[in-house]
Parts: sequence; C-alpha cells; structure tokens
Amino acid sequence: MSKIILSKRKTKKVELPESKATVEIYASIIAADIVNMGDVKENDFGQSVKMLSQLIKSWNIYEDEKDEKPREINDDSIGQLPISDLTFLFTELQEFVTSEKKG
Repeated sequence: MSKIILSKRKTKKVELPESKATVEIYASIIAADIVNMGDVKENDFGQSVKMLSQLIKSWNIYEDEKDEKPREINDDSIGQLPISDLTFLFTELQEFVTSEKKG
C-alpha cells in the first residue's frame, strides 16, 4: 500500500478595500471546517459567514490599539466588517479556489 501524505492547504493574503485589513485565506475547505461550523440553521448569508470563518487563516484585525492579539475569527467578528469588504473577500475566495482547481 502506498503512503498518502495530506498536504498543507494553500493560502493567499489579500487586503480588504475598505478596512485595509490584511486577511490570509485558505484555497480549500476540509472536513474539520464543516464540523467546526456546527449545526447551521441560518439563511444563506449566515451560512456563508460561518463558512468564511473557517476559510480565514489569520488577519490583522484588533479590538483596539492596546490589544496584542487579533480578534478571534468568528461569525461575530466577520459581521463587523463593511459589506464591501465581505463582497470583496467572497470574490477573492471564489477566484482563489477556482485557480487552485485549475492549477
């Protein structure tokens, strides 16, 4: 039997147009991400935000200037982003995933 190596997920950094935050996103989702979403019984946008929280690896968004650690990446924090940043992020994710599939 041959060995199968699970590769690391590819990531990409993008700058959000309105908030100017830098966000590192994954190009794919894994089973653990879906498990971490829990029981989703929200509208499509709510589900998209929950999925987005699993596809963001890191960001430089803080609660205030004194904080040493970025805000937790969750649907509440994502919900604080301007809608133009969310739209941009969804588009970037879609393009990144598509390019990786073609890759």
